Amino acid sequence: MKAVWRQLAGMFADAGVTHVFGLPADEPELLDAARAEPRLSAVVVRDQRAAALAAIGHAQVSGGPAVLALTPGPAFTNSLTGLLEASSLGVPMIVVTSSTNPAEAARGGFQVTPQEQLVSPLVSWYHKLGEPTQVGWAVRRALHLSLNQRPGVTVIEVDHHLAAAEDVERVSPPEPLTCVPDDHTIRRAVALLSRSERPLILAGGGSRGAGEQIVACARRWGAMVLTTAAGRGVIDETHPASLGNAGLYASRETADVVARADALLVVGSALEETVRMGWPRLRCLPVVQIDRDPSAFGRAVRPEVAVWGDAGKTLRLLLDHGGVGERPYWASCEIPPRRESLAATTLRTIWSTLGRDAVLVQENGLHDMWSFDRSAIAVRQGTPVVTPGEQTTMGFGVPAAIGAATAAPGRDLLVVCGDSACEISITALPTLLHVHPSPVVVMLSNRGWGWPRAGREEKQRDLTVVHDPLPIRDIARSLGMTVVTVRAEGDLDEVVGTRRVEPRKPLLVVVEVDDHDVSPGVHRELAG
Repeated sequence: MKAVWRQLAGMFADAGVTHVFGLPADEPELLDAARAEPRLSAVVVRDQRAAALAAIGHAQVSGGPAVLALTPGPAFTNSLTGLLEASSLGVPMIVVTSSTNPAEAARGGFQVTPQEQLVSPLVSWYHKLGEPTQVGWAVRRALHLSLNQRPGVTVIEVDHHLAAAEDVERVSPPEPLTCVPDDHTIRRAVALLSRSERPLILAGGGSRGAGEQIVACARRWGAMVLTTAAGRGVIDETHPASLGNAGLYASRETADVVARADALLVVGSALEETVRMGWPRLRCLPVVQIDRDPSAFGRAVRPEVAVWGDAGKTLRLLLDHGGVGERPYWASCEIPPRRESLAATTLRTIWSTLGRDAVLVQENGLHDMWSFDRSAIAVRQGTPVVTPGEQTTMGFGVPAAIGAATAAPGRDLLVVCGDSACEISITALPTLLHVHPSPVVVMLSNRGWGWPRAGREEKQRDLTVVHDPLPIRDIARSLGMTVVTVRAEGDLDEVVGTRRVEPRKPLLVVVEVDDHDVSPGVHRELAG
């Protein structure tokens, strides 16, 4: 193994990185060096797409950068779906890859790949590392840019001929930069909120860590609080100010309250399309938008007051300038249990058997969208929630759960996915069981590919279908999982009993659901 790989592993460990995800290559490189570095864990996932999704899960739970080890050729291109999702989510990730022999680049060289051209639209920084005096600098730069402004993906491509660093140094953990707005901007934002009689707060993924300030602002102005999918866990979803999720994920009751709002405070969200779904009055509302990424302002909705700043510090300034006292919440939004839904009832029952610090990993399939509805799963403030972004990669859940488990060892873990998503990522299941002894995987089974089928059946009955589904139950049993099938609510007694008797054994719950068992947001979208 070249010394440069051991040196890179040591620098990442110095910087506080704990895990490197990837698949071993022909030649020993970073993944092997991570295995040999006592402060790092090398997590071997059976394909690079799944490894990239696992890195996302780790970054979403830990809040720090995850490292993905790649090589040129199909290994690199296999990862692109995961890197697309990471870019959509804005999670901190550092990709370390190698180059092919430049002497063969124009002569049909083995696995010559235009890596930079392929990935440039998805990353914030790409550096070809060839100078032995710049290795430490490249690591520091990649860490800094992955975390700051809008967190995202950075790439270091190590030159084929680079053998060792000449600038071996201790790389300190990166410090996220913060910024705060000027007093004039804060006063404008406070004035808008104070004039409002029915304000809403929308908490996105960029508001994670600012939950206490969001709840305090809700009390100050009597605001109701929505979250995006990435913002779940910022507020306890049983809190009297909570409306649950926005847009596509909103309940009927939430949509009714949102329609009556007269102002909106957006914290850490660019108002992506799924957030705006079913919200026709959004463009009519006066908006205060807080974000650390200036490119977020006006991307979808033009804010009346754009506030460039760190979420937590900026919200504290709003509170400092917003006077004293509290206003009553202007609405209430209790969500009754969806007894008519087998999917929702199953999720609610299983979530109640897990510890208070359990981790939730989600997909965006037709039925597993119920996991975004607080009538099925009401998350507490601080609950780690791992979710795909706007790309909604099918097969996200099981691989992302690998990373989540490595970032939150010892916690209960619930993974919600559809049967097709589980099939796509079935090779990641052994790795999940390797890093977590007892995950609970809920697979909502509807004969597969529910979203495309639901979207096309109204137009055409003679549809292409997927034949011969994988024997997921048999595969799970072969890996040592207990398998329980739920066809009716009465079958849940077996699930609860299994959890009580074997809490430390991995469990697969297969819920056989009807195509029409969908959450309110999905129902609105399909109807409309």
